[in-house]
Amino acid sequence: MATIGTAPALTLEQFFLADYNKLKEENEQLKEKIRKITDNNYGCFDMRKPCETVCIEVADLYRFRDEKYYGFTVDKIKEALELDDESLWDWGLRSHVSTSYYETIPIKVSRHTYYYTLNFVETKKNIVLLTDGEAGSELIPIYDWDFYNPADNLGKSLDICYEDDLKNIAIQILRGRLKKALEEKEDS
Repeated sequence: MATIGTAPALTLEQFFLADYNKLKEENEQLKEKIRKITDNNYGCFDMRKPCETVCIEVADLYRFRDEKYYGFTVDKIKEALELDDESLWDWGLRSHVSTSYYETIPIKVSRHTYYYTLNFVETKKNIVLLTDGEAGSELIPIYDWDFYNPADNLGKSLDICYEDDLKNIAIQILRGRLKKALEEKEDS
């Protein structure tokens, strides 16, 4: 067998077999560490399953109040309020640009698929973080549905199964903000 420097040269098969055995040993050590952690009701479990999320946001009230910058006139707001829920949803997803070139999108919808789900267990509390798995990618918390105050679910990353519920809440919030802006404009 030829030598390189002071170490004997390995065949390709021997190299991969040695690397495999090293990785197998490291994997067993990690499994043992995880077992010890989970015995104490603490732990991190890597569930390598994709998770689709949705985040829906509604524009703030000031955007509908300020006609000069954002271009929402009394007539434009009244027209929007006359729409049924589905039409208001479509109206809210469109971009509205004022004469001052300020853009407002009344309802923003962001969907994202994360490829890794990290599930942390900490004294009976479950924390779920999502990541793309790429170097430097953020850990994004995924939230559980807030049954006590459903409006608080807007602006948070939630599982895609809540999209219809979020849509209904967003329509209600948008309609409420448009009504309030209209009242303030008519009172002034």
